[in-house]
Amino acid sequence: MTGLPTPTRAAPDDEAALIFLIEAAYRRYAQQGLVLPDMTSGLDAEIAAGRIWVTRGQGGLTGFLNLSAATPSAHLINVGVDPAMRGTGLGGTLIRFAIETARRAGCNRLCLATHPAMSGNLAMYRHLGWQVSSTSQSKVTLELLL
Repeated sequence: MTGLPTPTRAAPDDEAALIFLIEAAYRRYAQQGLVLPDMTSGLDAEIAAGRIWVTRGQGGLTGFLNLSAATPSAHLINVGVDPAMRGTGLGGTLIRFAIETARRAGCNRLCLATHPAMSGNLAMYRHLGWQVSSTSQSKVTLELLL
């Protein structure tokens, strides 16, 4: 989809807006009763390390990803979009950006974990070529060979 923002590295002054965005992105899962880990702890260190990327719109942050691209395997730690941006292609844009960033860093695979009840996320990852590498009651691990 055209017209979607390009991810840029988050700055320290993005932290408060990023926390708000993460909470908004995962609110629907919490309302469904899913127990998820705290995804806002340690953001300051992740931002300082250059592992947080964000997209911006007129109203502020619209999406984010947390990517550790240390060879040989990169890890997509977290990705999400503003609920108002769901269905626009921004999530796919962020994931494709993570894939290209990992490739440029010399990684040969990209791994992630998600909750098995997040069926929409699992479908999107599979559509983008990810393969399930392990499952448990609370986690599905996927990988993409680069």
